[in-house]
Amino acid sequence: MTGEKTGMLMLLAILLWSPLFLQAGELLPAGSSGEADLVWSQGVGGRHVVLYSRLEKGKWRPVEQVSDDYRENLHPVVDRDSLGRSWIFWTALDDTGLAIRYTVGNQGNWSVPATVPSELRSNIAPSVIIDQADTVHVVWAGNDGGLDDIYHSLYSGGSWSDPERIHPENHVPDVLPRVDIDAQGRVEVTWKQFRDGQYRLVRSVSRGTDGWTAPVLITAEQQQEKRFSEKVAVPDFVGSVEKAFVRMY
Repeated sequence: MTGEKTGMLMLLAILLWSPLFLQAGELLPAGSSGEADLVWSQGVGGRHVVLYSRLEKGKWRPVEQVSDDYRENLHPVVDRDSLGRSWIFWTALDDTGLAIRYTVGNQGNWSVPATVPSELRSNIAPSVIIDQADTVHVVWAGNDGGLDDIYHSLYSGGSWSDPERIHPENHVPDVLPRVDIDAQGRVEVTWKQFRDGQYRLVRSVSRGTDGWTAPVLITAEQQQEKRFSEKVAVPDFVGSVEKAFVRMY
């Protein structure tokens, strides 16, 4: 893909910062002439739907609803491939449990939402990044009746890989993953792991077919390097900024 991409969750009060949710980079300023994808979850008719808008030439395009079912659709995230298609993922809740759903497309032409294959009972809070080979990497917190672990699946060649736990078995919760491409072009995941009586930020890097590196703590100094705060021009049509995600290109 060309250019750098920055993904972020819009948190409360328009001032944003989180070493877990945000990547270092320029936030979306008022009057930006760049491009961005914006997704958010909004209550409509007693349930939550996923909505989407695209920033082009400094203007937001009309809002589109990309989820179209009876489920509660939450935690949306998005990235684009080299063909300009937006891949949108979210958590879908119904009577059968929690699944990761997704759709692909742009400007009114969207695929029928599908489910990322998983035999886990619970799948929640996805994060997505698309690498330069157009491989789609998705991570999420999942469990089969116990504590949450972090799972990874990739889409390439028209199919999904089996979900893979990216860390050794443990007996603590692992939650809120975020996936990115590091400076060496490797897929990296950061998440919160319960250690020493509190949630601590940890990081693991993909070694391709050789699995993942052991999780390591992200130090306070490393977190400080990623820390930034900036005002963001949140469009008026976004109902709740804490349920929104924007990615710049």
